Amino acid sequence: MTVEKTLRELKHDILRTDTASQFTLVKLVCNVSRRLALQEDALYNLRKITRDGSAYAAMIRAGVDKKTMADMVNARALLARIVSPALMEVADRRVAHLCKLTFGIQLPRSLVMKAKIHHNISRGKLRHIAKHIVDESDAPQAVKAMIMPHLRIVATKQPSLLDILTGHRRAANKMEEDRPPE
Repeated sequence: MTVEKTLRELKHDILRTDTASQFTLVKLVCNVSRRLALQEDALYNLRKITRDGSAYAAMIRAGVDKKTMADMVNARALLARIVSPALMEVADRRVAHLCKLTFGIQLPRSLVMKAKIHHNISRGKLRHIAKHIVDESDAPQAVKAMIMPHLRIVATKQPSLLDILTGHRRAANKMEEDRPPE
């Protein structure tokens, strides 16, 4: 009863607004419904290529446009809730292969950023910089959203004085006395 009353009040509020606001609301509803339809189509395609190898082969031969591929990458999260982990592995492999054919890049399992450790630079700053780099890339939004959760920041050690001198000793031992170093 409360929901019906609320919907009735919303309908009357919409009717009382000006035409421009009504037009904006209609455009918003159309955009949302179109996005939901595309997401449903992408989920259907994803389920089809996961379970049917011939459908996957046909999709490879026909080619996939970039928008459809981006929708399929976005639909992965929905598919993960529906199918078993074994089928999800199949879906991930096939989506990664289709991404390589469509976008020219393969979806990475993990992204590692290695940086020499420094007391002024935290991992949070490095993660923020990496996020900025990924955001500025030409990759589709769906691919960017898939990459960021797999980002790992690894701090490597600074070379010590002993490491630097040891390298110098090796070079000095290999150096011939007749020729100057190149």
